[in-house]
Amino acid sequence: MNENTRYLETGQAVELIQELDNGQFVVSPLYPNPYNDDLETGHPFVVDQLFATDEIPKYYSDQVKKLRDRIEAKLDHLDNLRAEVLEAGKQRADLLKKIEQIPILKNIVDIIEGNFTHFVVRDRYGKDKNWLCIKTKDEVLTGSDRYSQWIKLLTLYGGTKGDLQWNVNAYSDGSGNESLAFPCVGLEDARETLSRVLLEVIDRELKEEKLNCYQIKRLSACALAQGVEAPERLHIEAAKFQEEDRVKGIAETTGKIAKLQEQLEKLQSKSADEDLDEEDCF
Repeated sequence: MNENTRYLETGQAVELIQELDNGQFVVSPLYPNPYNDDLETGHPFVVDQLFATDEIPKYYSDQVKKLRDRIEAKLDHLDNLRAEVLEAGKQRADLLKKIEQIPILKNIVDIIEGNFTHFVVRDRYGKDKNWLCIKTKDEVLTGSDRYSQWIKLLTLYGGTKGDLQWNVNAYSDGSGNESLAFPCVGLEDARETLSRVLLEVIDRELKEEKLNCYQIKRLSACALAQGVEAPERLHIEAAKFQEEDRVKGIAETTGKIAKLQEQLEKLQSKSADEDLDEEDCF
């Protein structure tokens, strides 16, 4: 080795031939001679960096190895994270598929993702046309006065028959009267939901034999107030009641006519008897 001996970052010994103005170096590789202790030089080439001893390249080589090991570990960790994300995505898709099989549970997804904008609210204590109505999310979940600054309690209840129903309380702490709530994605969805709820009420009232003219007027007023066309089923049931009332009215009128006819015949018979009595007197 001589004073011009330098080392590359790989540890290769080279002979410095010239330092260029741009900071690079012209060097020739040094190789051991198999026949003596002299070193042989190879073809010159240009490098950007040289080291005075081979200790620095070894240090950098060790650091590079450590960094490469850390990079490999990070890449392995990244692969594991990607696999976990992929698995989580599959589980989420499976869960959403199961949730969507139960229509009311789909509202959970809409609520989490902030998709719903309206509610159809059925107030148990509402009057006439106001007992079932369409409201915006803010109207339902937040109050209009200074005592109702917090979101109201929205709860999913389950029954013994497996029925599920959303309820919203009057206040954020869960107190106050409860109203049945049907979350909707957009106004059109709310109108369709209101029509569906009306049909469910009609079916239930018919099943329990509670549907009457007052209920039909109440349901019709509700649909009209919310700008929703009354379900065809409601018109059919209203026509049935009208026909029943017509038949009943005819029967009652026929009965009254029969009674009046009977009374008339009695009066005519009584009048005839009185005329006969008068003739006997003469």
